[in-house]
Amino acid sequence: RLIFALVLLFLLSTKITIAILIFLLLGGVIIHFFGEKVERLWRISMEKTAQLQGHITEYLSAVLLSRSLGKEAHEAEKFSKTCDELKRVTVKRAIIDLIAPQTISTMAVLMYGALIITGGYSVLVAKSLTGGTLLKMALLLPLATYSIESLATVYTSLRGSAASAKRVFALMEESVTHADKPDAIEAKPLSQKIEFLNVSF
Repeated sequence: RLIFALVLLFLLSTKITIAILIFLLLGGVIIHFFGEKVERLWRISMEKTAQLQGHITEYLSAVLLSRSLGKEAHEAEKFSKTCDELKRVTVKRAIIDLIAPQTISTMAVLMYGALIITGGYSVLVAKSLTGGTLLKMALLLPLATYSIESLATVYTSLRGSAASAKRVFALMEESVTHADKPDAIEAKPLSQKIEFLNVSF
């Protein structure tokens, strides 16, 4: 739809379409900026969530030991700090989710402004454009702006998903830290029992 709209706009008036494209490119730069921010915040958010879940699991599994050693205040402080960090990241993410669509809408309004100013000048002053052509362009422009808004939403969603995918791929690409020794004996299926011999701590 975007390509179709831009081709028709270029056919109607190259100068006005170039003026519109300036704001279109500016919008693209802003979308890319927001995409990078979203990806970074998603990555930090997932790291903090994993850290929080790990802390809860670790604490609950050793709660009696923690109490007996008088470490409850320390554990509570650690938990509270991680919660605060996660809250800050979540709030930042929510702010970007609110600002990004509004910024794209502002770019769309500026594109309309560029069309009205340059088109009005071409029709009324330069007499290089007819009122009918300007009307056609005004009717075509929503097709382009709607497509840009849709692409912006998809792009930011993909950047958020990319942060999740990177964590999964990082785990999949993790090298084996404890490889078998060259003279290792292959374990046979168990038939009777397991015996621990010469084991000490």
